[in-house]
Amino acid sequence: LLDKDRLQPMLLDVAACHKHGQEILTDGPAESDWEGAWTRCNVGATWGTKSVKESWAKYLKAAREETFPANILKKGFSLEIQNAEATIDEDKRHILNVVARRDLELPAAESHEAYDYVNDKLRSIFAVKGWRQASEQGLVHEWNLPQLLARDVDRTALSIDLSCCNGIEDSDLEALGEAVSPCALKMLYI
Repeated sequence: LLDKDRLQPMLLDVAACHKHGQEILTDGPAESDWEGAWTRCNVGATWGTKSVKESWAKYLKAAREETFPANILKKGFSLEIQNAEATIDEDKRHILNVVARRDLELPAAESHEAYDYVNDKLRSIFAVKGWRQASEQGLVHEWNLPQLLARDVDRTALSIDLSCCNGIEDSDLEALGEAVSPCALKMLYI
């Protein structure tokens, strides 16, 4: 999140365990999505093209992610790293001091502009990951996703797969466009 010089951004998956099992939101299709696509596409010789496999993988990803708990997504929308927990207090202090570019052994600052920066980045990641589910449930505006995404002012790339998205409204796409307009966006994949 802080390493702006990387050629490729680091991937961030979000996982949740609950009484009905576990769920994971991935950056791109997971291996299981590609395996499912491979199985479906190799049944018939004419279905084996790369674009068809990719479409199947994205479809399977969307189907897998549609049951991700909304309450976990919502917690991500208000995440504050300075209030997060760590198993070892020393780890939390070190993490916060790295974010704030302070000496590791200093007490962690209660607030810092670098925390705000990382919080905005993380919230926008959750907004992107939740956009499909919010669109399908008509909750894009209620969940404030455009505002969360817009706060990530130095985002240079956005990839959001809304293919086969049931219930997406023109207003959802309009809100997405408005959210990225203040950004330093160079690449947009929808």
